[in-house]
Amino acid sequence: MEQIDALRRRYLARLEPLRSAIEARRGAYAAAGCGDDAALEKIRLNIVNIFATLATAAGGGDRGAYCRACLERFETVPANWRQRLADAQRHGDAATAAVETVKLETAAVLTAIFREEMEAAQ
Repeated sequence: MEQIDALRRRYLARLEPLRSAIEARRGAYAAAGCGDDAALEKIRLNIVNIFATLATAAGGGDRGAYCRACLERFETVPANWRQRLADAQRHGDAATAAVETVKLETAAVLTAIFREEMEAAQ
Protein backbone atom coordinates (compact mmCIF):
# COMPACT_ATOMS: atom_id res chain seq x y z
CA MET A 1 0.00 0.00 0.00
CA GLU A 2 2.92 2.33 0.69
CA GLN A 3 4.17 1.89 -2.87
CA ILE A 4 0.74 2.77 -4.25
CA ASP A 5 0.46 5.82 -2.01
CA ALA A 6 3.94 6.99 -3.01
CA LEU A 7 3.20 6.53 -6.72
CA ARG A 8 -0.14 8.31 -6.37
CA ARG A 9 1.48 11.22 -4.50
CA ARG A 10 4.26 11.58 -7.09
CA TYR A 11 1.74 11.52 -9.95
CA LEU A 12 -0.53 14.07 -8.32
CA ALA A 13 2.46 16.27 -7.50
CA ARG A 14 3.44 16.25 -11.18
CA LEU A 15 -0.06 17.44 -12.08
CA GLU A 16 0.14 20.56 -9.90
CA PRO A 17 2.53 22.53 -12.18
CA LEU A 18 0.32 21.58 -15.12
CA ARG A 19 -2.73 22.93 -13.31
CA SER A 20 -0.91 26.15 -12.50
CA ALA A 21 0.27 26.63 -16.09
CA ILE A 22 -3.18 25.92 -17.49
CA GLU A 23 -4.81 28.35 -15.05
CA ALA A 24 -2.26 31.03 -15.99
CA ARG A 25 -2.92 30.53 -19.71
CA ARG A 26 -6.66 30.51 -19.13
CA GLY A 27 -6.45 33.79 -17.21
CA ALA A 28 -4.24 35.39 -19.85
CA TYR A 29 -6.58 34.34 -22.64
CA ALA A 30 -9.61 35.59 -20.73
CA ALA A 31 -7.92 38.93 -20.00
CA ALA A 32 -7.04 39.30 -23.68
CA GLY A 33 -10.64 38.65 -24.69
CA CYS A 34 -9.81 35.28 -26.25
CA GLY A 35 -12.86 33.44 -24.93
CA ASP A 36 -12.51 30.37 -27.14
CA ASP A 37 -8.91 29.82 -26.09
CA ALA A 38 -9.82 30.35 -22.43
CA ALA A 39 -12.62 27.79 -22.80
CA LEU A 40 -10.20 25.24 -24.27
CA GLU A 41 -7.86 25.76 -21.31
CA LYS A 42 -10.78 25.21 -18.94
CA ILE A 43 -11.49 21.93 -20.73
CA ARG A 44 -7.79 21.00 -20.44
CA LEU A 45 -7.96 21.71 -16.68
CA ASN A 46 -11.07 19.56 -16.36
CA ILE A 47 -9.22 16.65 -17.96
CA VAL A 48 -6.32 17.06 -15.52
CA ASN A 49 -8.83 16.98 -12.66
CA ILE A 50 -10.53 13.88 -14.08
CA PHE A 51 -7.23 12.02 -14.32
CA ALA A 52 -6.28 13.10 -10.80
CA THR A 53 -9.58 11.70 -9.57
CA LEU A 54 -9.06 8.46 -11.48
CA ALA A 55 -5.60 8.01 -9.95
CA THR A 56 -6.94 8.78 -6.48
CA ALA A 57 -9.97 6.51 -6.77
CA ALA A 58 -8.18 3.53 -8.29
CA GLY A 59 -8.37 0.48 -6.08
CA GLY A 60 -5.79 -0.84 -3.74
CA GLY A 61 -4.32 -4.29 -3.95
CA ASP A 62 -0.73 -4.49 -5.00
CA ARG A 63 1.19 -1.93 -7.01
CA GLY A 64 0.74 -3.88 -10.25
CA ALA A 65 -3.02 -4.06 -9.84
CA TYR A 66 -3.16 -0.33 -9.08
CA CYS A 67 -1.10 0.52 -12.17
CA ARG A 68 -3.21 -1.73 -14.39
CA ALA A 69 -6.42 -0.21 -13.01
CA CYS A 70 -5.18 3.33 -13.65
CA LEU A 71 -3.95 2.59 -17.15
CA GLU A 72 -7.19 0.82 -18.00
CA ARG A 73 -9.25 3.82 -16.88
CA PHE A 74 -6.83 6.21 -18.62
CA GLU A 75 -7.64 4.31 -21.83
CA THR A 76 -11.37 3.73 -21.42
CA VAL A 77 -12.32 7.26 -20.42
CA PRO A 78 -10.92 8.84 -23.62
CA ALA A 79 -12.59 6.20 -25.83
CA ASN A 80 -15.75 8.31 -26.07
CA TRP A 81 -13.67 11.36 -26.92
CA ARG A 82 -12.02 9.47 -29.79
CA GLN A 83 -15.45 8.51 -31.10
CA ARG A 84 -16.75 12.09 -30.83
CA LEU A 85 -13.63 13.35 -32.64
CA ALA A 86 -14.18 10.88 -35.48
CA ASP A 87 -17.85 11.89 -35.71
CA ALA A 88 -16.97 15.59 -35.68
CA GLN A 89 -14.38 15.14 -38.41
CA ARG A 90 -16.81 13.12 -40.50
CA HIS A 91 -19.44 15.87 -40.20
CA GLY A 92 -17.04 18.80 -40.62
CA ASP A 93 -17.67 20.08 -37.07
CA ALA A 94 -14.44 21.96 -36.44
CA ALA A 95 -15.44 23.28 -33.01
CA THR A 96 -16.23 19.85 -31.59
CA ALA A 97 -13.12 18.41 -33.24
CA ALA A 98 -10.99 21.07 -31.53
CA VAL A 99 -12.49 20.29 -28.13
CA GLU A 100 -12.07 16.53 -28.49
CA THR A 101 -8.51 16.99 -29.76
CA VAL A 102 -7.61 19.03 -26.67
CA LYS A 103 -9.10 16.33 -24.45
CA LEU A 104 -7.20 13.55 -26.20
CA GLU A 105 -3.89 15.43 -26.28
CA THR A 106 -4.21 16.22 -22.59
CA ALA A 107 -5.11 12.61 -21.77
CA ALA A 108 -2.04 11.39 -23.68
CA VAL A 109 0.24 13.73 -21.72
CA LEU A 110 -1.28 12.69 -18.40
CA THR A 111 -1.00 8.99 -19.25
CA ALA A 112 2.65 9.47 -20.24
CA ILE A 113 3.36 11.19 -16.92
CA PHE A 114 1.76 8.28 -15.06
CA ARG A 115 3.83 5.77 -17.04
CA GLU A 116 7.01 7.74 -16.25
CA GLU A 117 6.21 7.70 -12.54
CA MET A 118 5.25 4.05 -12.69
CA GLU A 119 8.56 3.12 -14.34
CA ALA A 120 10.60 5.33 -12.01
CA ALA A 121 9.11 3.54 -9.02
CA GLN A 122 10.15 0.06 -10.19
